[in-house]
Amino acid sequence: MEQIIINSFIMFWEGLGINSGQIQVVLNLIVIVLASIAALYAKKQIIIAQRQREDDIRLSKYRLKLSILKIAYKCKTDFIIVRQDFDNYKNEFIKLLESKGFSLNDLMPTQDYTFAEYLEIITAPLDRVEKTNTNLIYTLNEDNSYSDLSSDDLENYLKLIMSIASSSESTKQGLTKRIEEMKILLTR
Repeated sequence: MEQIIINSFIMFWEGLGINSGQIQVVLNLIVIVLASIAALYAKKQIIIAQRQREDDIRLSKYRLKLSILKIAYKCKTDFIIVRQDFDNYKNEFIKLLESKGFSLNDLMPTQDYTFAEYLEIITAPLDRVEKTNTNLIYTLNEDNSYSDLSSDDLENYLKLIMSIASSSESTKQGLTKRIEEMKILLTR
């Protein structure tokens, strides 16, 4: 039995030696097929990763655009509130002017402009900032293809909305200060 196993092994070994060239070719073909399968799988994984990256970038752009619009609409709401407050004060101011014998077209004491012009001076910064904000909202709403926005465009929009928000806040503070000044001026 042992002899049969040894003889079989010797015959197998001799067969390998005689057919080694063909065996190497077959093994090389198997290796090439396996390497090709691995390369195709790697290529497929790279394509999937690139698509995921593109989707992440597109989603990030969408989120940034949404954040910019959210801030812009918040500023728009603030502008409406400031305008309402100013219009309420303007109506009170006109009544107070009339009770003191003045009209909006009269020159302000110690100034070179009328009360109406003064009111326009007060709201001019708000008008500019409000127009810029409205244009930004319109531009972002018109561009419905989120993927077409470049990172530079979004960065510029972000800088613009930061400027608008800052200007909005300083304009609100300036209006409040001017209203207080007018109250003091009229109570004299």
